Amino acid sequence: MDPAASYHAATDAIVALAGGSDKLVHLNVGMALYLGAQFLLRTRRASVRALQILFVLEIANEVMDRLYFGEWRWADTFGDIVMTMLWPTASVLVGLHRRRQWAAQEVLRRAALRGDAAMPLAPRPR
Repeated sequence: MDPAASYHAATDAIVALAGGSDKLVHLNVGMALYLGAQFLLRTRRASVRALQILFVLEIANEVMDRLYFGEWRWADTFGDIVMTMLWPTASVLVGLHRRRQWAAQEVLRRAALRGDAAMPLAPRPR
């Protein structure tokens, strides 16, 4: 059996174990791989590097599908990429936003501690 067929058989078995929804598998495996990449890279939340690794893995998955089917199935490919990247991307965007908010608040806090009257202390985000 060729590698693409073996890979496709393995992914079909995983989908069958999950109840037959490949989109649900993409959601869960995408988040699991993202968290695994964060763990291996020892990065913090909002790890763009882990998100990049997930994207490469998902593209490799879609290339294996392309090799198995002999053509690109664009609607399925696009849907698979979106479902795999959805929650990890949302997590990164929220984390980056919160990090930016915290940094701005920290600048204001330090200015207030120095007694800089031009920069009033803003309320901390909750």
